[in-house]
Amino acid sequence: MTITFKEFHREYQRDPDTRARALDLALEEGDPQDLRLTLVDLARVQDALYGSNIEPRLERLLPKSGDLTLVLLCKAAQLLGLQLRVATEAEQEARQAALAQGKMARLPQNPLLTMDPEDILWDRDLYSKPVALAYLTACLRKCDEVLMQKALRGVIACHRGRVHALAKRLQLQREAIFEMLTGEGYPKVTGILQILRGLGYVLLAEAPREAASKRTAAARAAPKARAEPEQAAVALAE
Repeated sequence: MTITFKEFHREYQRDPDTRARALDLALEEGDPQDLRLTLVDLARVQDALYGSNIEPRLERLLPKSGDLTLVLLCKAAQLLGLQLRVATEAEQEARQAALAQGKMARLPQNPLLTMDPEDILWDRDLYSKPVALAYLTACLRKCDEVLMQKALRGVIACHRGRVHALAKRLQLQREAIFEMLTGEGYPKVTGILQILRGLGYVLLAEAPREAASKRTAAARAAPKARAEPEQAAVALAE
């Protein structure tokens, strides 16, 4: 049986880890227009696969042009059944290698991610990288711009130098970083990506583990389910 490229593309997108990787690539490139196109394409494929109505909702949510704010990106990812996570560059490389080999590409579990951001901050030290990653991710999933700005200010102060050192690494003016992190205007995704890279972190997408397991199992069962009637027809013909 031959299938069209469109059918193959849709079948490929059944895997939530693959959909997450598609969003990762757009985030890695950091181009606002490509990011928007990727989000819409993922919504279109899911609508075709599952009969959902995500694309029009996403179109209403996203601006027609220009950069996205962080909260809009979070909400768009949630519509697609994905969630965003702050990770290390090493975790990103390991995930890319796993996908290249056709293996599962789940990010390592972090028990702190189930906690409220304020609870994480209450009795843990942001000098610890696992704590900082969990705190940034927990704030990100709250879809709260001000909370994420506060989290980044705290991590910058504790981790790899204060704002002037970060500005030097990113070749930005200190004022530009202050503007992104002081609540004066909502931070744009490209600016947040720059700051995270300056700290040695990246922004990745992932499917919730339970949803990913169920959908991946369903996707693997689908080709087998389609093949059984065909095999039965061949057997009858013989």
